[in-house]
Amino acid sequence: MRRLSGWIAVVFCLGAAVTESAQQYEIAPYAGGFFPGKVAQVLVLNREGIYGVRGGVFLTNAIQAEGNWGYINNLSLKDTLTRTRAYIWDGNFSYHVGQKTKAYGTFGLGLVKTTVSQDDTFLFDPEILTPHRFLAMTYGGGVKVLRKWGPVGYRVDVRGRTLPRYYGFHLNWLEATAGLTFAWGER
Repeated sequence: MRRLSGWIAVVFCLGAAVTESAQQYEIAPYAGGFFPGKVAQVLVLNREGIYGVRGGVFLTNAIQAEGNWGYINNLSLKDTLTRTRAYIWDGNFSYHVGQKTKAYGTFGLGLVKTTVSQDDTFLFDPEILTPHRFLAMTYGGGVKVLRKWGPVGYRVDVRGRTLPRYYGFHLNWLEATAGLTFAWGER
């Protein structure tokens, strides 16, 4: 633990020494809410928290390539006993406007993998316990305030996610997240 906190202090001090010019790299842990639409216009999913981390590199002053990993603890139908976890991976391109405070729009493609919790012992069908993978489109935008406190800033993000074939149905959901942004490097 002491070693980890030492590394965190070194990274923070190095980042604080970087000038105010445009950053090259960014890491952004986040937390927020997941607000699903209806599946097949009838079935309702639970509203849950969503947690994850985004990392990106600026290709130009305005365009960023970004990777995302997210987690939803319970992507299950409302009022059911099973608990399905969702793991989200996607790659996005963002277009930014501004310098230290940046508004941006983003679009990307990725994968949502769902697994049923092993503690659901009443399930006898092994197919239910098999992980499932779904193609996902991501779109949205937000605002970043970069290097507010040395290398640390914050961001607020609102995204939509579409899974065109979620168990044979079309599913849309909204994600609203916020978190810190750690920026370093210069272009």
